[in-house]
Amino acid sequence: MTCPGCGSDNPAGKTFCGECGTALEHQCPQMCAWNLWYLGQPDAALARAREAVALARRLDDSFSPAFALIWETVLHWRDLQDAKALLEELGG
Repeated sequence: MTCPGCGSDNPAGKTFCGECGTALEHQCPQMCAWNLWYLGQPDAALARAREAVALARRLDDSFSPAFALIWETVLHWRDLQDAKALLEELGG
Protein backbone atom coordinates (compact mmCIF):
# COMPACT_ATOMS: atom_id res chain seq x y z
CA MET A 1 0.00 0.00 0.00
CA THR A 2 1.33 3.41 -0.96
CA CYS A 3 1.44 6.04 1.77
CA PRO A 4 -0.64 9.13 0.95
CA GLY A 5 1.80 11.26 2.98
CA CYS A 6 5.26 10.34 1.72
CA GLY A 7 4.58 7.92 -1.15
CA SER A 8 6.58 5.03 0.31
CA ASP A 9 5.44 1.46 -0.25
CA ASN A 10 4.13 -0.42 2.80
CA PRO A 11 3.15 -4.10 3.21
CA ALA A 12 -0.55 -4.93 3.02
CA GLY A 13 -2.33 -4.83 6.36
CA LYS A 14 -0.14 -2.10 7.86
CA THR A 15 -2.02 0.54 9.83
CA PHE A 16 0.61 3.28 9.69
CA CYS A 17 3.38 4.12 7.23
CA GLY A 18 6.73 2.68 8.27
CA GLU A 19 8.53 5.81 7.01
CA CYS A 20 6.45 8.78 8.19
CA GLY A 21 3.74 7.32 10.47
CA THR A 22 0.78 8.51 8.41
CA ALA A 23 -2.41 6.47 8.94
CA LEU A 24 -2.84 4.28 5.85
CA GLU A 25 -6.53 3.35 6.13
CA HIS A 26 -9.50 3.74 8.44
CA GLN A 27 -9.52 0.91 10.92
CA CYS A 28 -13.22 0.40 10.99
CA PRO A 29 -15.16 2.26 8.29
CA GLN A 30 -18.20 0.06 8.95
CA MET A 31 -18.53 1.51 12.44
CA CYS A 32 -17.96 4.99 11.06
CA ALA A 33 -20.88 4.39 8.70
CA TRP A 34 -23.06 3.31 11.60
CA ASN A 35 -22.13 6.45 13.56
CA LEU A 36 -22.91 8.67 10.57
CA TRP A 37 -26.33 7.03 10.35
CA TYR A 38 -27.14 7.88 13.95
CA LEU A 39 -25.82 11.41 13.46
CA GLY A 40 -28.58 11.89 10.89
CA GLN A 41 -26.42 11.53 7.79
CA PRO A 42 -27.82 8.47 6.01
CA ASP A 43 -26.35 9.31 2.59
CA ALA A 44 -22.87 9.74 4.07
CA ALA A 45 -23.36 6.54 6.06
CA LEU A 46 -24.24 4.50 2.99
CA ALA A 47 -21.33 6.02 1.06
CA ARG A 48 -18.93 5.09 3.87
CA ALA A 49 -20.39 1.58 4.01
CA ARG A 50 -19.74 1.20 0.28
CA GLU A 51 -16.16 2.42 0.82
CA ALA A 52 -15.79 -0.21 3.55
CA VAL A 53 -16.92 -2.93 1.15
CA ALA A 54 -14.48 -1.74 -1.52
CA LEU A 55 -11.63 -1.67 1.00
CA ALA A 56 -12.51 -5.10 2.37
CA ARG A 57 -12.51 -6.62 -1.12
CA ARG A 58 -8.88 -5.52 -1.54
CA LEU A 59 -7.79 -7.49 1.53
CA ASP A 60 -6.58 -11.06 1.29
CA ASP A 61 -9.24 -12.80 3.38
CA SER A 62 -12.88 -13.76 3.06
CA PHE A 63 -14.07 -12.49 6.44
CA SER A 64 -13.53 -8.77 5.79
CA PRO A 65 -15.77 -8.51 2.70
CA ALA A 66 -18.46 -10.58 4.40
CA PHE A 67 -18.38 -8.37 7.50
CA ALA A 68 -18.48 -5.16 5.45
CA LEU A 69 -21.37 -6.43 3.32
CA ILE A 70 -23.34 -7.37 6.42
CA TRP A 71 -23.01 -3.84 7.79
CA GLU A 72 -23.94 -2.28 4.46
CA THR A 73 -27.00 -4.53 4.36
CA VAL A 74 -27.96 -3.49 7.90
CA LEU A 75 -27.82 0.17 6.89
CA HIS A 76 -30.01 -0.47 3.85
CA TRP A 77 -32.42 -2.45 6.01
CA ARG A 78 -32.47 0.36 8.55
CA ASP A 79 -33.24 2.86 5.78
CA LEU A 80 -36.17 0.69 4.63
CA GLN A 81 -37.52 0.38 8.17
CA ASP A 82 -37.33 4.14 8.70
CA ALA A 83 -39.12 4.76 5.40
CA LYS A 84 -41.90 2.33 6.34
CA ALA A 85 -42.29 3.94 9.76
CA LEU A 86 -42.55 7.38 8.19
CA LEU A 87 -45.18 6.19 5.73
CA GLU A 88 -47.20 4.63 8.55
CA GLU A 89 -46.92 7.82 10.58
CA LEU A 90 -48.21 9.82 7.59
CA GLY A 91 -51.10 7.42 7.19
CA GLY A 92 -49.77 5.72 4.06
